Amino acid sequence: LEDDIEVSPFFYVYLRFALMGVVFADDSGLADHLVGISLYTPRLVEVRMPRRRINLYDEVGSPDGDSPRRYLFLQQLPCSWGSLFFPKPWIEFRRYMQRRLHEDAPAVNIPHSATNGWSTSWKKFMIELNFLRAQLVLYPNFVNQT
Repeated sequence: LEDDIEVSPFFYVYLRFALMGVVFADDSGLADHLVGISLYTPRLVEVRMPRRRINLYDEVGSPDGDSPRRYLFLQQLPCSWGSLFFPKPWIEFRRYMQRRLHEDAPAVNIPHSATNGWSTSWKKFMIELNFLRAQLVLYPNFVNQT
């Protein structure tokens, strides 16, 4: 978590629901591409210039029906404000970042991404790895979320 973030008292319930009801209950292979679960819904498009505010509930929408999954969505952008990253993808990410920082590995160019100009943010390297491996993060998407 960022040092100025507080989590809801229900964060554990949400993470447990997401793990048990979505990740482990899914037989489509989603878990093979999932690196973590975010505790925060982005409010800013930070990888495109100019940056702009976004209401993802309006943009992504919510399908009709009673499934609790309608309040979730997937994207490749990792959340740096508060997330549960799974152990295996996190270890793989750390190895990747070490190679990129210390072994003169070639830069990764993500089309139309402002991250191409970032220098040493850990998030830059996770965005690269998620892009290269088609990895995803599960996000909450609640109406009127602040």
